[in-house]
Amino acid sequence: MDMKAWLLNPFTREEINATVFHMNPLGSPSPDGFPAQFYQKHWEVVGDQVCSYALKFLNHGGLLNDVNDTYISLIPKVKSPTKVADYRPISLCNVLYKIVSKTIANRLKKILPQIIAPNQSAFVPERLITDNTMIFVPSRGLRQGDPLSPYLFILCAKALTSLLNQAEACGNLTPAPIGRGPITVNHLFFADDSLLFCRAKHEEIKCVLNILDLYEKGSGQITQQQILLLAGVQSTSSFQRYLGLPALVGKKKIASFHSLIDRTWTRVSNWRTKFLSAAGKEILLKAVLQAILTYAMGMFLLPVSITRKLNQILRKFWWGFNEDSSKIQWVKWKQLSGSKEMGGLGFGDLRCFNLALLSKQGWRILQNPTSLVAQVLKQKYFNKGDLLEAKFGQGLPLHGEAFMLA
Repeated sequence: MDMKAWLLNPFTREEINATVFHMNPLGSPSPDGFPAQFYQKHWEVVGDQVCSYALKFLNHGGLLNDVNDTYISLIPKVKSPTKVADYRPISLCNVLYKIVSKTIANRLKKILPQIIAPNQSAFVPERLITDNTMIFVPSRGLRQGDPLSPYLFILCAKALTSLLNQAEACGNLTPAPIGRGPITVNHLFFADDSLLFCRAKHEEIKCVLNILDLYEKGSGQITQQQILLLAGVQSTSSFQRYLGLPALVGKKKIASFHSLIDRTWTRVSNWRTKFLSAAGKEILLKAVLQAILTYAMGMFLLPVSITRKLNQILRKFWWGFNEDSSKIQWVKWKQLSGSKEMGGLGFGDLRCFNLALLSKQGWRILQNPTSLVAQVLKQKYFNKGDLLEAKFGQGLPLHGEAFMLA
């Protein structure tokens, strides 16, 4: 069955059931006041009415005005927001609306890997935000509470991909070469975060601006003014971060990752004055402090001095500390890091955790050799073999060396 015929099949009650029981029982509050847990626990009572309502819209169309109300929450993008642009609006939708949109999204996401270009790494199964960081080392807003909105967004962005690829095919745009092989990259997308590659020539800059203008008119999206000033862009050495990770990691690796220490210490310092039980400290240490480190550890092998300092901060938080001194540490941190079955508290060793996350990334590359990130890394660093056969001294980037050690 082709994609179109499969998408046009009537929706069924089984799809509605699967959607409801895969929802977060106690998600964000909505205007109607009923969380998903209400529908899940009382499905025998309300199930027929919910399915009838959802299937009527899904199979016959209509409007959802009666459940389309939302709460809007403003999430600050910066530490000290001063204007509206410093906030990101999040729409908190009613559960009935989510059931309808998530059912559509569940059907749609199964075909996304076949129709969305590999340059887009957001919201597509088997693609992660870290794919982009491995490839590149240097009128109504989006309803971000709506499960369907991300898929609609990347489907619209596919038009921009087509325009850029067409310009490259016509010779109007020169992509970034990857090593000496045939694979090139003219853009990388993660949702609305975009990197466009071309030569620093007036003709190519003008081509990019024309493409952005055409896409803006066709999609209704507004390109940031900073992007529209590309024609006057100057070379800069201050491009420090991309998608939240260091863009340039040279010989001063400790300086590149010192922000992890700063962020962790800031959290710990803010909690120092709170009266926390041992159970509360354990939850914060595992769910917050270690979570801060997970993203960076999944891409880079942190220097030993960084992990040592981070472990020191975690120890201080667990045992307690004053501004000038730490309290007595009655048990070695190595013992506390062990599993609870072995007498520890399951905090885990940061170095081992780092290697485990990197091994997971390496496994993804081995299991998905046709993905863009796998092809780029293979062409550039181990063209005649695979990741397991790559050797040091072949110009591997920091994350490549990390995969080898893992």
